[in-house]
This record gives sequence, structure tokens and C-alpha cells, in this order.
Amino acid sequence: MSELKKRTQVVAGIFLNAGRVLMGCRAPSEGGRFIDHWEFPGGRVELGESPQQALEREFMEELEAEVCQKKFFRQIEWSYPDKEIELHYFFVRLLKTEPKSFSLHAHSCIDWFPLPEALKMPVLPANRAVIEDLMKLNLQDPFKI
Repeated sequence: MSELKKRTQVVAGIFLNAGRVLMGCRAPSEGGRFIDHWEFPGGRVELGESPQQALEREFMEELEAEVCQKKFFRQIEWSYPDKEIELHYFFVRLLKTEPKSFSLHAHSCIDWFPLPEALKMPVLPANRAVIEDLMKLNLQDPFKI
């Protein structure tokens, strides 16, 4: 008989600009097994919150950045040994674009990376799968599709 795993809804924002993607490196203060792994900014959807609302809140909490445009990209389910994650990925645009303009609360650093370079870094497993898909799509402006 298999154990029931905890299921968590999570949002992640994909900010593409000139063939590069904005990614943050998880800070040690965040704990867990993925410290020092790179990820798309985002986080858990709270009770009573829509994924869109969670996305806006998480960007404000993690980066003090306002999401000025968002577009749903895809939803995937990812399984870890101790939990199931339902991930809602959105393309985002922010008013800020320079890494040094962000106030970091969940990341030790944040920067822009060409998609192929991002695959060479320690990236969260679910985010790696999305980066591979983004490379296949070769999107110049996700808001024009």
C-alpha cells in the first residue's frame, strides 16, 4: 500500500528578455534540499488564493517586484519523495529588469541567463523540464503568441 503524499500548489514566473531568463538562487535561509539551486521566482499558493494572486504576492514578497503583465503558460505535476507539487507556470513582465534593483528575500542572488546556460546550472528538477520546453519553443515574446 502506498503512502499518501502531501500535495502542494505552487506558482512560478518565467521572465524572458532577449533570449535570457531571470532566475534566482535559493538562499540557505529557505532551508530544504534545494539550497543553492536556481529557480524561477514564485512559491506556494495560499488557502483562498488563486494562482494569479499567489504569483503577484510571491514576486512582491521575494523580490519586491510588481508583476505588470502575466500570461498562463502551463501546469505540470511533479513528484518528490515526500510530496506532490502542482506547478502553475506563468510568463511575466516586471517593471524592474536589472538584477541589482531587486530586494532579495528568498534568494541569495538573481540574474539573467541564456536558456542553454541555465541548463548547465543546478536547477530545480521541474524548472529544468520547463527550460528544455522553452528552448524547443524558441519564443521571442511570449505575450505575442
